[in-house]
This record gives sequence, C-alpha cells and structure tokens, in this order.
Amino acid sequence: MRNRSFQDKSGSAMVAAIFVAVVIGLWMAVAMQSSYTEYKMSSRYLDMQNALNIAESGLEEAVRAFQEDDWTGWTSYSNGYYVTGDADTLINPESLDLFSGSVGTLTVFIDDTANNPVIAAEGSIVGADGNELSRQVLVELSTSSLFANGLLARNAVVMNGNNIVVDSYDSRNGDYTPGTNSNRNSNGNVGSLSFDNSDVSLNNADIYGFIAVGGTFDVDASFHRNGTLGEWGDSGGTKDLTRVTEDFTADLPPVEEPSYGSWTDVSVVNGGSSSIDGPLTLGSPTDTSPAEYVLDEIKLSGNGDDLVIDGPVTLYVRNGVSISGKGSIQITSNGSLELYSDDDVSITGNGSAYGLQNETKKPEKFMVYNSDTTEGATTVKVAGNGKAYVVVYAPNSDVQLSGGGSSGTVHGAIVGYDITLSGGYEFHYDEALADLNGDAGLNINYWRELKGVGERLTFGTPATLNSEIGAL
Repeated sequence: MRNRSFQDKSGSAMVAAIFVAVVIGLWMAVAMQSSYTEYKMSSRYLDMQNALNIAESGLEEAVRAFQEDDWTGWTSYSNGYYVTGDADTLINPESLDLFSGSVGTLTVFIDDTANNPVIAAEGSIVGADGNELSRQVLVELSTSSLFANGLLARNAVVMNGNNIVVDSYDSRNGDYTPGTNSNRNSNGNVGSLSFDNSDVSLNNADIYGFIAVGGTFDVDASFHRNGTLGEWGDSGGTKDLTRVTEDFTADLPPVEEPSYGSWTDVSVVNGGSSSIDGPLTLGSPTDTSPAEYVLDEIKLSGNGDDLVIDGPVTLYVRNGVSISGKGSIQITSNGSLELYSDDDVSITGNGSAYGLQNETKKPEKFMVYNSDTTEGATTVKVAGNGKAYVVVYAPNSDVQLSGGGSSGTVHGAIVGYDITLSGGYEFHYDEALADLNGDAGLNINYWRELKGVGERLTFGTPATLNSEIGAL
C-alpha cells in the first residue's frame, strides 16, 4: 500500500510539471509572437519614417535647384522639371547608410508655370520584409521680396533727433497723403538682424508700424519717453509691444554686379567723357529694353547739371556718385533707372528742386544697388529738402537719410548694413514693394502629406501628375 501511495504522488508531480511546462511554453510562444509583432511594427514604422525622409530630402533638393537655377540631373518637361531614381544616388552622394539598409526610391516633380511653384515628391522604401511603402508630400512655394520691410538693417538702426516719422502707404493707390488717412497706413516696418538690442536706437522717433529684431527687444533702451510705436491716431509716447517681433531672420544676399562687359561706355554719348559732370539725357520713351551704360563716375553740383533719364536705363558706375548743390538726377514720367556701384553714392540737394526728382512718384523707378562686399566700407546717402522716391539695396553699406528739414522725405524701401535717420527726416514705406520680385529666398505657402482617400498621386507621366495636382 505504501508503494502505491508513493507512485500516486510521483504521478501527480509529473502531471503538475507537465502543466507548468505547457503554461511556460504557451507564455513563451505568446511572448515570441508579441516580440515578433512589435519588431514588424517597429520595422514598418522605421520604413515609413525613412520614406518620408526621402520625400522631404527630395523637396530640399528641388528648392536648392530652383534657387540656384541648377537643373543638372533633372529632366525638363512642358511645365517644369522632374527627377526619379535611387534615393542614395540622388540625395546621398557620400553613400551614407541613411535608410538603415532599406532600398529607397525618390521621385520629384516641379511645376513652375504659375507664380507660385508647386513641388510634389514621393519617397518609397522596400523594407527588409520585401514590402514597398511610400509617402507623398506636396508643397507650394512663393518668392520673397527683398523689400518686404520699410527699413531693414543687417546691423544697426539709429534715429537721431526729433520729428522723425516712419509709416507707410501704397503707391498702387496713389501718392502718400499726409493730411488725410486715405493713403497713409501703419505698416512702416523697421527691422534689424542684429542680436544686440543696443543696435536698435529709435529714441524719439514715431514708428507707425512694426519692429523686428534678431535678438530680444528692450523698449526702454531703444525708445525715449516721447517715442511712439503704434498706429496712426495713437497718442504720443505709446509703446505697443504687440507690434514687436523677436528672433527675426531674413535672407539678404549680396548684390551681383551686372555683366557690363558688352555695355556702351557713356563716353559714346557724352562727348568722349566717361564721367558725367554736366547736363546729359539718357534713354528714350520708345525704348522697349533698358539702355545700358558703364561709366567712371557721376558728379553733378552746378545749376543746370541735370542727368535726365527719359526711358529705361541701367548704369554701372565704377567710382561712385555725388549729387549736391543744384545738381540733380531727373527721372521723367517715361523713365526708370537701375544704378549699380561698389563705391559711395550721395544724392543731396540744396532745395526741393534739386537732388533726386522722380516724376513717376514710383520708388521702383529708381533702384540703387551697392555691390561692395566689405561691411560698412561704403555709404549711400540720401538727403535734402525734397521728396525722394527711391529703393536702396545695399546690404554692406551704411545708409544715411539726413538733413531733411521740415519737408525732407523718402518714399520707398531701404536695405543696408547700418541705417541712420536724422534731421527731422520722414520715411514712408511703399507697401507695393513687398510684391516686387526679388531674390530673398523662397517661402513655403503650405506643406501637406498626401494620405487621404483621393489625395494620393500616381506619379506617372508629368501631364497626368499635373492634372491630379490641379484636382486637389
């Protein structure tokens, strides 16, 4: 009897051991299945991320090609360009393992027929399990104007003295109207890319617009008690800090000197002299393209020393510009002038009838570009008692607006290294210049991933793709 009892106990222990082994085995099977499922999910997630990375890398390459106008390796079609191929080859020239061993394919199409170019990109990945995954992104771009702000300095903005006013108007609605609000606005934007808040010294100026700074803005350090930041109608001394933007950035590319090797030397039409130091008329109302001249200098100061621009004209001045006394540059109602120099430019006048006379009252009809590459080595100066309609792009030059008296004003936009206003000058930013074509980079109007029903593109032929994009 004792032997049977011992055998019964041994059998029960064996059954229990088998049960435990089965339970452990089942648990291990479940755990392994769970681990494998998590592995597959992780791999799929990684592949999906890699596919998106490929698509976005394709977008970056498209933007680079668009900005540099470099379409090497791209195929042109009626609406733009496209490229397709191995992702490593197209966007990874150093052959880094960007995609964790997966095989990636990139396809990008650019439609640049409209004002706002459209880029469509697809990144595809063949994962370790052999399955292909893809993600698609659609982006619309717009070009930025160099003159989206009224006064923009790479370094300092300084306003000295009383009665300095900055505001805005829109020349598409006529001339600035100081006596009424019909064309006088509060978008006189003042910007500095400097991170040092001491570089923005506005003192007693009245800024009817907005302020943007590269660092932080210290209102007490920048303004005196009587200075104003706000809208027209705000009481003097108002400081509306909702009109301040910090951590401001902007792309201000250097001026590219025009290729003037084939231009006409002005001596041909100026009695053999390569310098303009007396009366001269350039351009014709019947010209359909700019008359292009290269010259040594412009120096006008006497009564009747007028450079008259009577059609579209482009000048490259090697040794600078000086307009003073009773000399003047006169742009007729038919004229426009683009002036390039890498030396000092000074346009002043002794009275409202001298200096700069722009009959069009359109600032974009007189564009001044300074191509000097040394920060602060050259000066662009606009001064006098008249109304100057001008646009200045001189990212490495000190720009001075000074000596205005009671009637001195500048209408337009200014980009400089340091910008200084003094002597009761008024500056009226022309908002129409924000739409002037410029090379200030590209803005992304919208970015969206195409993943909804009916959104996915086939990325077939360019014509098919364009029709699909147009239907979105």
